[in-house]
Amino acid sequence: MFIKILFLLAFSDHVFSAVLRSYSSNGNFNIFLTAPMVNNTRTKIEVKTVRPYNASRLYTSYHLSDGSIIIPLVTISDMDTNSRDLLHESTWISTSLRGYVFFNTRNNIYKIVWLAQHNYTYELGYQNRGMELSDLKVFDGNLLSPGDKTGVIYKLRNNYVVPWVINADGDGENSKPFKAEWMTIKNEELYVGGYGKEFTDQRGNFMDNNPMYIKVISRFGEIRSESWVERLKRLRSSIGIEFPNYIIHESCQWSDIHRKWFFLPRKVAFEPFDNRTEEMR
Repeated sequence: MFIKILFLLAFSDHVFSAVLRSYSSNGNFNIFLTAPMVNNTRTKIEVKTVRPYNASRLYTSYHLSDGSIIIPLVTISDMDTNSRDLLHESTWISTSLRGYVFFNTRNNIYKIVWLAQHNYTYELGYQNRGMELSDLKVFDGNLLSPGDKTGVIYKLRNNYVVPWVINADGDGENSKPFKAEWMTIKNEELYVGGYGKEFTDQRGNFMDNNPMYIKVISRFGEIRSESWVERLKRLRSSIGIEFPNYIIHESCQWSDIHRKWFFLPRKVAFEPFDNRTEEMR
């Protein structure tokens, strides 16, 4: 089945036609802009392919008659330098476990049951590192995970990954990949953030604000870079921290219920960054 709707758009002395076409096989809409005739030639440009946001859930919780709740559980690994696949050169690996959390509300018994393990591999790396996947999020019907060395967001399938988008550092005009640490969804857009502090040298001297940008990604893969420099500074100032002291973020969620952002910092430091002692703090 094919549906076609024609719109006429008038701009100054010229008339353009916009055609909205739908194919029932996938529910997508293709919008084309047709320019006026010039030398017996008409140019048609596809402006946008649109479709509804896929809000379906990949996993469902179950409530049993005995008061038990079964909640699906998925994990992903970020093994840092241990992510290299020892059996295949130039290949990196991230392990995902699938199972469920069992909770009985009557006797307060908790249990975690693992059902499957998936070893995701890929050949794309940066500075001899890759597949350091740092979060999981269901977005537009896909299970996504970001690489914190390559800036790639992957779609996780049953036994392989599909690279979806690549994020560049800072405002998006850098050759260095974006260090993606967390993802959340707001208004049907995917928000991706990094560790949220100034980039410094090993002794804590300021270099740039690139890690204080975030990425906003549409379901079509369009990336918008937003500066959160002032927001993140206000956030840390609220607990009495000013540069060169710092907060490192690896978790952030937007709540549609509370209409607020929630952060759970990995590290709160009331002293300047120093790479020699960083891991011991």
